[in-house]
Amino acid sequence: PEMSPPLLRRRSTITRPLKFEAVLFAVDGVFLATETFHRKAWKSTLDEYLRLRQDQCSEPFFEFESSDYVRYIQGLQRIDGVRTFLASRKITLPEGAPNDGPSNLSISGLANKKHEAFQKLVDSAADLTLYESTVELLKDLKNKDIMVGAVSMSTSSEQALKQAGVLSLLDVFVNKRMFDAEGLQGFPAPDAWNAAAAKLGVSPEQTVVIDESLVGCAAGREGDFALVVGLARSVNARTMKQSAKPHVCIPDLKGYTRAEVLQKWLESKDVPTLETTAREQLSLQHLKHLPAAPDSGAADWTVVEAEYVEQKHQLNETIFCLSNGFLAIRGDFEEGYHGALGSSVPGTYMNGFYESSPIKYAEVAYGYPEKHQTMLNVTSARKIWAQIGEGSNAPTVGMWTGEVSDYRRTLSLSEGTVTRSFKWVDNEDRRVKVETLHMISFEKKNLAVMKYTITPENFEELITITSGIDGKVTNVITANDPRVGSALTGQTLHVVHKSQEQNGMLATITQRTSYSNLVMVCGMKNVLETEAEYEVEGRQSGQACEVVFKVKGRPGVPITLTKYIAYHNSSERGDASKLMRLALTTLDEGAAHGLQSWLLGQSVYLQKFWDQANVTISGDPHLQQGVRFNMFHLLQAVGRDGKTNIGAKGLTGEGYEGHYFWDTEIYIFPFFLYTMPDICRKLLEFRYRTLDHARARAAELSHKGALYPWRTIMGDEASAFFPAGTAQYHINADIIYSLKRYMEATQDTDFLLTMGAEMLFETARFWVDIGNYRSSDNMFVINCVTGPDEYTACVNNNCFTNFMAQNSLQYSTDVYIELKSSHPHVLSRLTSKLGLQDNEPREWARAASKMYFPYDEKLGIYCQDDTFLDKEVWDIKNTPKENFPLLLNYHPLSIYRKQVCKQADLLLAEYLLGDRFSLDQKRRDYEYYEKITTHDSSLSACVFAILAAELGMTERAYEHFTHTARMDLDNHHNNTQHGIHTASMAGTWLSMTGGFAGMRTYNGALSFSPWLPKQWQGYEFSIVFRSNTLKVEVKTGSVVYTLKDGTGLSFQHGENMVVLSKSNPTASWPLA
Repeated sequence: PEMSPPLLRRRSTITRPLKFEAVLFAVDGVFLATETFHRKAWKSTLDEYLRLRQDQCSEPFFEFESSDYVRYIQGLQRIDGVRTFLASRKITLPEGAPNDGPSNLSISGLANKKHEAFQKLVDSAADLTLYESTVELLKDLKNKDIMVGAVSMSTSSEQALKQAGVLSLLDVFVNKRMFDAEGLQGFPAPDAWNAAAAKLGVSPEQTVVIDESLVGCAAGREGDFALVVGLARSVNARTMKQSAKPHVCIPDLKGYTRAEVLQKWLESKDVPTLETTAREQLSLQHLKHLPAAPDSGAADWTVVEAEYVEQKHQLNETIFCLSNGFLAIRGDFEEGYHGALGSSVPGTYMNGFYESSPIKYAEVAYGYPEKHQTMLNVTSARKIWAQIGEGSNAPTVGMWTGEVSDYRRTLSLSEGTVTRSFKWVDNEDRRVKVETLHMISFEKKNLAVMKYTITPENFEELITITSGIDGKVTNVITANDPRVGSALTGQTLHVVHKSQEQNGMLATITQRTSYSNLVMVCGMKNVLETEAEYEVEGRQSGQACEVVFKVKGRPGVPITLTKYIAYHNSSERGDASKLMRLALTTLDEGAAHGLQSWLLGQSVYLQKFWDQANVTISGDPHLQQGVRFNMFHLLQAVGRDGKTNIGAKGLTGEGYEGHYFWDTEIYIFPFFLYTMPDICRKLLEFRYRTLDHARARAAELSHKGALYPWRTIMGDEASAFFPAGTAQYHINADIIYSLKRYMEATQDTDFLLTMGAEMLFETARFWVDIGNYRSSDNMFVINCVTGPDEYTACVNNNCFTNFMAQNSLQYSTDVYIELKSSHPHVLSRLTSKLGLQDNEPREWARAASKMYFPYDEKLGIYCQDDTFLDKEVWDIKNTPKENFPLLLNYHPLSIYRKQVCKQADLLLAEYLLGDRFSLDQKRRDYEYYEKITTHDSSLSACVFAILAAELGMTERAYEHFTHTARMDLDNHHNNTQHGIHTASMAGTWLSMTGGFAGMRTYNGALSFSPWLPKQWQGYEFSIVFRSNTLKVEVKTGSVVYTLKDGTGLSFQHGENMVVLSKSNPTASWPLA
């Protein structure tokens, strides 16, 4: 519609009057999804110019790629995007004038040409995608008598809004015709916003502006509008915040579709720190309607330590550890630990950064692994401590001097931070308040930031604050528990260079390993903020670099030190010579953006994660906390670069030396596959990246194909105890199982053709080579292996291994046939590379069809292996409790001779390959094996929970689930102090989705059979499957399935087929 006379303000009907009169929306990027058109316009514009340079300057043509868009264009204003891209290609052009035509060879001319190309693409588009969240907010505003308007320069957007039924809801629409008729200037001038507000009869001070573009947000701020909301849908949130300065910056309007949210933001704008405090600006508790955290340890979104107990110090170093999949820092105190010896393991770790030292055997045999791989505790950068006065006699403010009160430490699962505060008084009644904050950036994996604030309350005296990085670090040494620590003795990470600049505020330490020859650099940049006077000096002591601030403390005047920390290593980057420069760049970028900007980015990242992965339980806050804590730590632990994986302890401690196990593929992989599938591709890329190591290991053991390591960091086998290490050949089948599930859930044919098929064929070769056809019945058998149950080793025909190997061989055969039919060029390449013979796939199929599975007809159960039932049953009931776990109290042979299981073995196969077993078979096997399982492994309880749920044993299922959900928070296995249990954490999610919701994906067919534990009022979760996002809500009496995103999805609910689509996104069914 054309602009009409000013509208009369209508009375608001809501109980709490809103403080704004109108809301103005941009159309492009707010109502309509236009990111694709921007990318296409940039590509056509810059490719045309680059071809012109090829013709005129005889330069080679390198096309504008998607990576160029992300690296140099995305998030910048048009003219800055042109400047940045041209600079990356070392091309110089004159700036030109703002009104340069598209044919002008100037920076302004190219920017205007891109804008013209964009408008043409939008105008010619037959169908534009509408953001439903924007429409939902618009309708809520209209229902509350708030006037709404929209602005667009595109001629086609008006028609798109009309077709969607949105245009009629607008009180005013400023379109291109109006721009031309009234001579309005485009953004970043505020003309369009002012014109729309004037036509509505409201002032900018009464109006909210919402835009996705930097120039539109900047125009809103220029026009002094009451509230400017920036949608960082296609730009980096930090870039938007810094360059366009919206009052609020969010990734999307999902979850913010009520007028009261705008009201909250508008009220918060009166707080002076709003624009610089990300925690207030984008607090998930307030803006995403998440439950506010009560002041207790069972809060939904926080873990709180309200009282310090020294005996729990090392345990809480794990609980409050922060990491981002690359870098981790345990939850030690800034001032250090001064309690009982052996009660603290301050550690900093980088995923994939390891030391490789010789394994010393008392008796060596051929094929034993030769080198340890140990994740190293690296340069410490956590230390910040304050003293009242100076010198050695000056008391240090902390937990072990003076008197501490009002202590509180909080891990925020929604913000990705740990905060700590306490009050301290010494024997001279000098009182201070200390507040600290830590974060490790999910956005910038090499960056960590700390903030330390100390405020003297009742004295005026010198306060000395010291901040340092220290290269004198060692690892925990293995004592009597093989799961804890390493064989490294002394310091193996040596300082080779130290540097300090800016009076010590900027410092770096370079270190090199003794054996693996890896190099790393740690750097720090310190920024002090206070109204008090201070002096600063740098100093070096031993292997440390420190900066000392001497501040003239005054009552009530806070002293805040912000410390930016960078870690880079040659395992990550390859070229050690560039590490120093990379570290300094990271520090400069960290300080330039500032802590609040990084906090904002952290919140945005985690908001996206929780939008996709959150599991909600109604009725039990302790379990709710446990589930979220587990998922948060999984996100913190997983490598995302294709070069690293996820350790059994994540990055929270030195248990298992930081090794990667089968835990990744069988337990952790499904969580990411159905929430963040891109991460799963990177995990599989890691396995492909180490395929040559697996080939070499197979050859070393005189096998064909490839044998993946049971324990590893860099790809070689690192397990020195072969009965519970190398003999666990099922690792090969576990990896292929995850590959099959990945393909079924994502249909990522590119990965299969470029990497996956090669992994398949090499592992299939391995199975055929190590097995043989038994002379008595011509059945295919696999001898001398160890299954998941490590209390039974080196047996013939472990049932789990045989079932999983059969699955692997069948899938390899299927993929071979598919490649031969649809991708012969790929098969030809692989045949040539691998020397694949025509008869090999037939042998894979034959071995799979003839696979032997031990079975006892009398008991009607599958045998764990050929001789398992011949053994005497271990008397678990009468074994003293202090003798568990058995592996720490009995010789392996004493255990191997008995029927006793450390964890689920056969039963795990009946979950993973459940469509191959009848319900009655599962019930008989469950009843037998449950009685002889100790659950000494943290991997066990979740499998029993899932199968118990399937068999209708609801109380058993719930009991096993509760044990899993809070295993680390409650330290059930009494070893969380050495690191979390990542597989068990993922088992919590598996128990929810696979147990209570009955989710299965047999052969790519998605199905659910949900039920509701009687202790709860309901639960819900979301999954991603084949590019569709499905929300599952289970409540008393019914289940509701909602298609949140995607084109459509079909699946089974019990015996019923459910089909969801954009036009029919919801289905409700009664619970069985």
